[in-house]
Amino acid sequence: MSENTSIDQLADAADRIFSQLDNQTTPVHSAEATRDHSSLEKTVEDLQRQVKDLTLAIESHGRSRFPSRRRFRSRPRSSSRNKDATPTMCYYHRRFGSAAHYCTKPCSYTAVAGKQNRQRVKATNLAGKAFSPKLSRLFYVTDTRNNLRFLVDTGAAISVLPVRDKARKQPFQLRLQAANGSSINTYGTKSLTLNIGMRRDFTWNFTVADVQMPILGADFLAHYDLAVRMNNHSLTDNLTRLCVLGTYSKLTTTGITVATCHNKEYLDLLNQYQDLLRPAGSIDSTKHQTQHFIKTTGQPVFFPSSSSST
Repeated sequence: MSENTSIDQLADAADRIFSQLDNQTTPVHSAEATRDHSSLEKTVEDLQRQVKDLTLAIESHGRSRFPSRRRFRSRPRSSSRNKDATPTMCYYHRRFGSAAHYCTKPCSYTAVAGKQNRQRVKATNLAGKAFSPKLSRLFYVTDTRNNLRFLVDTGAAISVLPVRDKARKQPFQLRLQAANGSSINTYGTKSLTLNIGMRRDFTWNFTVADVQMPILGADFLAHYDLAVRMNNHSLTDNLTRLCVLGTYSKLTTTGITVATCHNKEYLDLLNQYQDLLRPAGSIDSTKHQTQHFIKTTGQPVFFPSSSSST
């Protein structure tokens, strides 16, 4: 181009050059972009495939390595469902089973027949006979004066002491009868003064019998006006308002009564006057005003000595 070329011609020439440059560079850039895009897509597909393969490998490896753990985890869920479906048992039967002595409601425990029979044979009353296991509310009180522990039994008609050296003694005609109908031999009476922590003494004629331990029966409790509270195992003196807490006993009531050997026609009459057959336990002074005088004559058999006069 010469120096005399007009501006319009220069502009047209510039436009043509620019258009040619644009046509040459555009295909190059578009091809490079296409190649980059396709390579990225291929890379992404490869990564997705690798991730999928790794996921499958991990899952298959976990199932083959820990099969027992998965089964173990499923068991507690089934056992918990069964536990919720089954009836509930109280704390005592859930912990001790057939050996439980208490039961709180509601409780769905049902004892097995075989276990009941074995427990019934082991349990014995004071007379040495078997009885059915029941919930006992009896308790012991301690006599500190004689170092004895008495069973408080309101079901026993009389108070008794165990015999010592039974082989050297002969049984008396008076016989006692236990709740199960067994006969109990007696060996006379023995007077004791008890101190059971009520700030007064309790003197009583106890019947010595073939039993295992001393028993405070209904005769002793009624005579001294002692109230027995089974719910808290306590003995209350209604006179002094003092209370003594006892020790729980697993024994049931002995039901000791005086046995009779009469015919049936006399039994009804004797049952109306049971005090006639019951040994006298209390030692009380007479409360009547009757006095006995013996008239004598002559010198008295005994005369107090006096000082001789000098």
